[in-house]
Amino acid sequence: MSVADSLTVSSRGFYERAKIKVAFSIFIASFALMLLGFCSTAGGLAASNQQLYQESSNNGTIPIEVKRSYEALISGYGFASAMYIMGCIMCIAAAIYISPVACGYLFFSTFDSK
Repeated sequence: MSVADSLTVSSRGFYERAKIKVAFSIFIASFALMLLGFCSTAGGLAASNQQLYQESSNNGTIPIEVKRSYEALISGYGFASAMYIMGCIMCIAAAIYISPVACGYLFFSTFDSK
């Protein structure tokens, strides 16, 4: 028999809510890591297209359509990388805010009064 089985009803509810909040904060933190991976992918694609653009313009004249397409790819992937890093930062902040391990259990007095 575990310790959680001998809790009162209100204590058991508090324990279960805290456990769910820990699981949810871990899920949000893993989503932040996924966004960080997307950020590195988009940044790498932007750098790759920048290098291809420079190599093709060093070899001679390139058509204006190709030049504009490289510029659009570089700008688009760069913007995507910035948005992914912002999303990653926001998810990390949300995971820390939600986690009862990092910030304590918020609003615990409202649950105790029930």
